[in-house]
Amino acid sequence: MTDDNTQDFLALPSRRLFAGTDPKGLHNAISDVTANTHRMLLTEPNGPLSGEVHGLKLGRLGLVSIRYSQPLAVNSRATRRRVLVVIPRAPMQVFSGDRSWFSDAPFVMGTHHSTRVVPSPGRGALLVAMDAEHLEYSIEAATGRRFTEPLRLTSEHRPLLLAASDLVRSAALEVCRGIEQNDPDVQADLLAQHLFSAISIGVSPFLRETLERMTSPGRGYVESATRFITDHLAEDLSVSRIARCCGISERQLHTAFKEHLSIGPAQYVREKRLQGVRRLLTDPEFAATGTVSAAAAHVGVTHFGRFAKAYAERYDEPPSRTLADTRAKA
Repeated sequence: MTDDNTQDFLALPSRRLFAGTDPKGLHNAISDVTANTHRMLLTEPNGPLSGEVHGLKLGRLGLVSIRYSQPLAVNSRATRRRVLVVIPRAPMQVFSGDRSWFSDAPFVMGTHHSTRVVPSPGRGALLVAMDAEHLEYSIEAATGRRFTEPLRLTSEHRPLLLAASDLVRSAALEVCRGIEQNDPDVQADLLAQHLFSAISIGVSPFLRETLERMTSPGRGYVESATRFITDHLAEDLSVSRIARCCGISERQLHTAFKEHLSIGPAQYVREKRLQGVRRLLTDPEFAATGTVSAAAAHVGVTHFGRFAKAYAERYDEPPSRTLADTRAKA
């Protein structure tokens, strides 16, 4: 199967993952990128199923373009804490919850109910997959509001069509063009953030009942950032990564932290790690077999010498003394 239009970037032609008639190979190539469970069912007896899967993982996003040679239906389970955006490359029929529609505009799979799609043979769609957690951070930072409950995308009241569909499709096309024409490793974060922002706008109509007004946008940025830091304390937490996950610049992040916490984001990370090590070293269960280096690694410390000095300044004793005292008391 080939495209008549060689500029059909949404097909990601240079990023082939699988091509053939093995249903398991097709399924696994898609699932490896989207982390989504689905079943493929032929709707007409046209011989063995064949198709192509092209895609890659781009930062926090998974992109996969799918084309099948025969008419078939794809049944997807509820995506739960994954968000799966479908950008049709030709009109397709969609059944979601108790709703059905024909769509050539971007839509999302239901997070709490199954979705059935019937893609056009030889055309298919581009899928964009991401963790709901990352989308929540981005929306909170951009809107200055906080989620009062986890992100929920359902078609109970309307089809799951995205707002600003032209913007979402355009962003996806720009990202795919960038992948095809350039080295994506050089600009992966920039490309991913561009599409991420467009999708954040696209899902906005489904969020009104789950977002709570914050007192100021700056506080919204800080709350999103501190929650991200807590959830990912053991990972690399550079200021640039925290800012990207909140959808703002490093300068904006510094300003928001200084305004609301009177310290910068890097200092906040260091304090959280100091507290984390202290909590472990004073826990008798951990102290029985644990080490100072294990406690440091558990909270993402990579430069132990500097951290040990900071710990001693903060708690008036070296971390080894804290551990020894805990063992003695136990």
